[in-house]
Amino acid sequence: MKVFALLFVLLAIAVPTFAQVDELDCGSAGFSDSVADFYMDLPPGDYTITVLGIDGFDPILGALEEDGTVVDCADDSNVDYSANLPTTGEIESSGLNAQINITNDGDDLASVAIVVGAVGTDMTGEYLLIIEGESITEDDTLDYYSIRLSPVVVSLGVPVSVYVFGAGSDLDPLVTLVNSDGDPIVDEGEEVSCDDAGSRCWLETESLEGYGLVVGDEEVEGTTFDSLMYVDWDLLGIDIDNAEGFINYQVSSFGDLTAGDYVIAFHGSIGSAESAAEIEIPADAVMLTCSQNAQSLTGETGTVIPVICPADCGGASVWGTDIYTDDSSICVAAIHAGVITSAGGAFDVTILEGQQSYPSSTQNGITTSSWGSWSRSFSVSPLGGGK
Repeated sequence: MKVFALLFVLLAIAVPTFAQVDELDCGSAGFSDSVADFYMDLPPGDYTITVLGIDGFDPILGALEEDGTVVDCADDSNVDYSANLPTTGEIESSGLNAQINITNDGDDLASVAIVVGAVGTDMTGEYLLIIEGESITEDDTLDYYSIRLSPVVVSLGVPVSVYVFGAGSDLDPLVTLVNSDGDPIVDEGEEVSCDDAGSRCWLETESLEGYGLVVGDEEVEGTTFDSLMYVDWDLLGIDIDNAEGFINYQVSSFGDLTAGDYVIAFHGSIGSAESAAEIEIPADAVMLTCSQNAQSLTGETGTVIPVICPADCGGASVWGTDIYTDDSSICVAAIHAGVITSAGGAFDVTILEGQQSYPSSTQNGITTSSWGSWSRSFSVSPLGGGK
């Protein structure tokens, strides 16, 4: 039911007046073809915008005015930013991070396009876009953000996850999916929104307590009141081969009862228009639960089985590194191996013979246990990688 209800509303989302950005020259570096576009109206004030590459992804960041004028552009800014979030795991500080600063010194809102790009035309990967300087006040109770859909944005199968942190203020943030008129999208009588991640969201997400960001010398600590909006592309009914249009988010406070500063972050990916066909999920892929282990999969040694994991898997037991005992959680093992993130996704499982030992390790925010001899094993790999 959710697929059809949401698809109907998303088709009505209006296109911002910005022209689509396909390339940007940052002087020493530039990008073309593979970009993700974000649109927002910024009140008077100062803003810091930073993009972190995940697992070696090298991003470039640009900001443009509505007429296409480049406000700022940056490649390797070498800023000391890091993160630990449910859908990304730990992101270490890197010299590849890019950062720009924007000032709206006027009296009115300034429309800005933020463009995240990949260095060169062949690089694909995931990123975290962080925007500082925003606030909800008694006079300005709503902020809006739009993300342009394209095959580049959705082709890797990584949904855009939106985090809103109260950042030490009194703000109890609320993020809501809205249409072009700013009206909340409703599914089966329920607004598509998230107040407190882990407890009060349209789609179940993990609490942000214990997670957060490090932005320079400051730490943004997650709390039980912070928001995480996660919506899968399939749930939105989006065709990854022909994705177009916009998704609009509204940031406010729960019940309009609080005000304060906030930090918003978008976890997304940049692929290519051609990569959509490369990750086509087989019709016979097995939908798993987070705790499901490989003993539930039949097949002789060498059998390759495509599977799909949901989002926010964690906590289930895993034994081994690279090769796992068949009573280990498949989804958590895949996160440990780096084949998927906590956002879930599709991959291949290969049935293997038993091993004499299974060493433990910590990778991608998951710590596995060690074990001795076991009769049956499995490994994980990207779709098509096990064949």
